[in-house]
Amino acid sequence: MKYPLNEPFQAEAGEVIQHLYKVGFRAKLAIFDLPYGTTKKEWDNFKWTAYPYDLIQEICDIVLITPGIKRFDEFMLNSKMNYRWLINFHVCNLQCKASIGFSKQIPFILYARNEISVNYSVVDSYKINMEWNKPLPHLDALWYPKGQKPLEVILRLVENFSQEGDLVLDLFGGGFTTAVACILKNRCFLSSDISEEAVNIGKERIRIAKVQSLKKQSDLASYLSKERSIV
Repeated sequence: MKYPLNEPFQAEAGEVIQHLYKVGFRAKLAIFDLPYGTTKKEWDNFKWTAYPYDLIQEICDIVLITPGIKRFDEFMLNSKMNYRWLINFHVCNLQCKASIGFSKQIPFILYARNEISVNYSVVDSYKINMEWNKPLPHLDALWYPKGQKPLEVILRLVENFSQEGDLVLDLFGGGFTTAVACILKNRCFLSSDISEEAVNIGKERIRIAKVQSLKKQSDLASYLSKERSIV
């Protein structure tokens, strides 16, 4: 495959989808948010029914998309994908930066083919308290404008809808928060953005995440080693 795994890269999403479909690529999960420089109105009018975006469910088992400012039913009219559920994150103690202001609600529409098993006990509504500099200190000092999703939200999605070692797809990388979540949760990722600026920011965030992840693994190995020596 011509695109790198576990490293952000610059590419147009449609071209990537066409290539992945041709080579028989398969991902467990896809998480899509509006790309760099796109307004929520433009995102709402994105033609998921047009080729090659209508191939997404051919390469991903579960697809999560955050809508813009349209009603959910209107947003879903732009897609042929099989709607299964609506997930809503309610942020109790802070407001999240959005492209048109601030909000306490972070919705995701879940699409999956009928034969794909989905655990509905984890796909209803979450109430979360945000702590911006946890679990990665200084990671969000690289703040990405216009609607970067909180890391805690993406961590929940990655953890609930994939297993360790699974492949997660994000072709509208933005701040590459999905890639960071995959590193922390031991998933592989294929993540891109059409913007060179976004990719450069993503590379730095991913570098920091890898350092933090390796430190955690080292601390765990050291702890286990001490435990064995005691026994």
